[in-house]
Amino acid sequence: MFYAILLFIFCRPFISSLSFPVLNSAYSAIFLLFLIVWVIARRELIQKNLPAKLKLPLILFILSLIASTLFSQDKAHSFPEFPRYIIGLLLFIIPFSLSPRHKQHLLSAIILAGLGISFLAIYQYFFGFEYILDYLSKEKTPLPGLIGYLSQRRAFLPFISPNTLAGYLIMIIPLSLTLKKRIFFILPLGLALLFTKSLGALFSLFLGLMLYFYLNNQKSRKKISLLSGLSAAILLIFLLRLNSASQFNQPGFSVLMRWDYWKETLGIIKLFPFLGVGPGALNLSQSRYVHNAYLQIWAEMGILGIISFLWIIYETYNLIKRDFPGKKEISGLAIAIFAFLIHNLVDFTFFLPEVSLIWWIISGIYCSSQDPEVCEGTPPIPWTKT
Repeated sequence: MFYAILLFIFCRPFISSLSFPVLNSAYSAIFLLFLIVWVIARRELIQKNLPAKLKLPLILFILSLIASTLFSQDKAHSFPEFPRYIIGLLLFIIPFSLSPRHKQHLLSAIILAGLGISFLAIYQYFFGFEYILDYLSKEKTPLPGLIGYLSQRRAFLPFISPNTLAGYLIMIIPLSLTLKKRIFFILPLGLALLFTKSLGALFSLFLGLMLYFYLNNQKSRKKISLLSGLSAAILLIFLLRLNSASQFNQPGFSVLMRWDYWKETLGIIKLFPFLGVGPGALNLSQSRYVHNAYLQIWAEMGILGIISFLWIIYETYNLIKRDFPGKKEISGLAIAIFAFLIHNLVDFTFFLPEVSLIWWIISGIYCSSQDPEVCEGTPPIPWTKT
């Protein structure tokens, strides 16, 4: 059964929940069934290994999810959204039932899927834009945002937008930093990230690296070179976006757009502060998403939802700060967690299962590896230096 779950995890990023809703629903239903069976079979092991500090925030998050769904302002959207959260939570706790070798297999599947995604994005950048533009011009499809992405050659396959692809890649790249032959992974992953021309994702990865290095007092020439290279990439993409003729690619347009979304969402929070409007029931006047996951969780799940989610993050943060054997070997997990959380201050990949479920798995693997007694005998993640 584990290898069936492994296959589901590998395939997850290739199925866009918005582009292929029917396929996504079928995939999610079968995947959920496998996860439930696994958790029931391993429930004693999970209960034993799950830290007490994580149990209460997880329970509160589930309770807020149930309450906000039952009292949703739009149950037709909230009930289908409910399983997505459950899948994420199950993926978070499943690593507490896995052996170190099985965790390695999970990380291998995630990295290899990311490598495949990067090749798709690179192919689109060099060969794919003209075909889509020709199709849109023939069909006379009024999608100015998409046309803007294509005209500026911003890669996004197999996701719905360049920012979504970039939000996914900034989790995979840190996992590749500790690989033995990391150049063969980081080169295509890094190129794909650059081809998205996503300022928010690049800046989030930069801050994620900075935060991790600061918490662990790590200073070296390699790390300074890495941060310098990211700074140069951010500056380059900013200048390219600044010279864009399309308003959709202008950095200033993105900031103003998000500011409008946030103000509207704060108004909704004032109306429904305790239970929220319900998962998936938030609809702004010009967008389905707030471009700030924390505001959207509050608006959809109420005050208990956002508090319990931040509590989970806080406990994970405390684990990241702790000094324990084998810490360097899983540093990529910590950076991926930070980068995702920072990016969701200005984006909405938390609500896209093709991206967010990978984050839940990474977080679960990280948190389940923090017991010093366990870490001492835990082998490194796949292909890492020994």
